[in-house]
Amino acid sequence: MRVRVPRDQPTLARALESGADRIVLQGVVDLPEGPAGAILSRPVHISGGTLRAHGGWALIVGEGVRLSDLIVENPTGHGVRIVAGAPVLENVELRVKGVAGVCEGHSKPILRRVMVDGADNGWLLREDTAPDADELAVKATGSAIVATDRAGGHLARLALVSGDSFACIEAHGESTTTLAGLTVLSAGCGALHLYASSRITVEGGHIQRSGTADARFPAIEVREQAAPTLTDLKVEQSGGRGVFLHGSCQPVLRNLSVDAAASQGVEAQGDVMLDVSGLSVVGAAGGGVVLRGAVTGRLQAVHVDDTRNVGVGLGEDVRVEVDGLRVRQAEGAGLRVAGRARAVVRQAMLELLGCPGVRVHEEGHLTLHAPIVRANRADGVQVDGAASLVVRHGQIGENEGKGLSATGSARVRANGVAITGNQGWNVAAADSAEVRWSGSPVPERVSVAPGAKLVDRSAVAADGVGQLD
Repeated sequence: MRVRVPRDQPTLARALESGADRIVLQGVVDLPEGPAGAILSRPVHISGGTLRAHGGWALIVGEGVRLSDLIVENPTGHGVRIVAGAPVLENVELRVKGVAGVCEGHSKPILRRVMVDGADNGWLLREDTAPDADELAVKATGSAIVATDRAGGHLARLALVSGDSFACIEAHGESTTTLAGLTVLSAGCGALHLYASSRITVEGGHIQRSGTADARFPAIEVREQAAPTLTDLKVEQSGGRGVFLHGSCQPVLRNLSVDAAASQGVEAQGDVMLDVSGLSVVGAAGGGVVLRGAVTGRLQAVHVDDTRNVGVGLGEDVRVEVDGLRVRQAEGAGLRVAGRARAVVRQAMLELLGCPGVRVHEEGHLTLHAPIVRANRADGVQVDGAASLVVRHGQIGENEGKGLSATGSARVRANGVAITGNQGWNVAAADSAEVRWSGSPVPERVSVAPGAKLVDRSAVAADGVGQLD
């Protein structure tokens, strides 16, 4: 039965009491004051017009409900609370003061073209809900989306704006929600903050601006035991760090780009385990990629360009492998390994840098396979302190300083490396440093200071040198 409100029935309540399964609103229809303006617990399709509530929840929605082509207003309360079933909201605008929408219980709502305009918070997904959403727009003074407990579901084509006090998207608990086609237009205190044991997935997205209210908050923060998968995501204009990973999180990053961060591009510390393939950092005001603490993992296809500090910095007790690294136009070193960090880096291109292309110092250890270190304004490779370096094959040339410099008690093993055309010595050893050379003739223009040592094993075939003694 089809009923029009207020033409056929004066109120929504009376229309529901009549047993109508199709209710068409005409103009503005007021809901009564109280905890809920209306409880929709049976199959009914409500469309057209505006529902105006006065505090509490405007609507509590259950199984079989369909809301289409309407506006829900509540200047002093909340919007829609979805508690059960798979209700449908289509072409719905929520103009409320508090929380625009909650999905809870085991509900599986279908949301299509739903807009939130000006709420304190957008959507809260909790308990075991699993919404299916497409084309959600949220403009909130707080968070746009919060997923907690065991919330799942799939949200596609999102356009979000958040305020100055909370992250645009927050995930807690054991939530597993997937966000596909995410656009964050502006986020006052960060765009994507993932905590606890959440396992959020982002499939494609663009964070256009974040940290506008407080630069202490990174665009993306992952902490505690969170294990998100972020794929094809671009981060621009972060007021602070682009990405901050800490705690014991285990992020999977695929094709992530960070442009114009006002601090580090990507920073990780603590017991983070990294799984990265395709990472680009351009125009960071700090370092490009900075890892410290006990970070472990593997990175592939890392590109850093135009940073005010180090390109890639590894410190403390970091243990990582990097396959495919390119660093250009950093004002600091291209690759720096310090503390007790240990790294294996394959296929590195380090060029046009303001400091050494590679610097290994303190007690750091680095193994380089087939690097190209060229055209830097300082030394090509610098090893000092109690650090150690193994470099196999590759080229070091056209640097304005030395090609390879070893000082302090540093130990270097070079196997099949071409070092030519540097403005300083091609190889220089000082203090008590030791350089062992094999796999190719010792370069021209070599300096070995008293106390230092260069061991010529050039008769040994390439790859004849193993790990450090």
